[in-house]
Amino acid sequence: MLFLWKYAFLVLVSLTDQHILERAQHLIVMAGLPDVETSALCDLGSSHIGMVRRGTIKAPSLKTLTALANVTGAKLAWLIGGDGEPPSREVVNDSVQRARNAYYVKKLQSATTEVKRSVVAAPSPCPVCGRSE
Repeated sequence: MLFLWKYAFLVLVSLTDQHILERAQHLIVMAGLPDVETSALCDLGSSHIGMVRRGTIKAPSLKTLTALANVTGAKLAWLIGGDGEPPSREVVNDSVQRARNAYYVKKLQSATTEVKRSVVAAPSPCPVCGRSE
C-alpha cells in the first residue's frame, strides 16, 4: 500500500512539474526575446532559459521561476500553481521592456564605474616630459 502512495505522489509531482515547465515555456515564447537576452534579464547563465525552453531542464528552480515571473510580469502563483490567469501579451511586453531598461541602466552604471576606476588608476603623465611613470 505504501508503494502505491509513493507512486501516486511521484506521478502527481511529475504532472505538476510538467505543467510548471509548460507555463514557463509559454512565458519565454511570449517574451519574444533571444534566450541569451532573457537569461541575462533573469540574471541566469547565458544558456539557462534556452534549456528551460527546450525542456532540457525539466523542473526549473524557484530562483529561475521567480526571475522569469519578475521579467515577464507573471504572477508566481500562476507560474507555479496555475492559480489565476496568465499575463496578457501587453503585460509581458511592458514588463520585459522595464526589465530591459533596468538591465541596461545597471550595465551602464557598471561600465561608468569601471571607467572611473581606470582613470583613477592610470598614472599621471610627467608635466615636464609627458611620459607616464
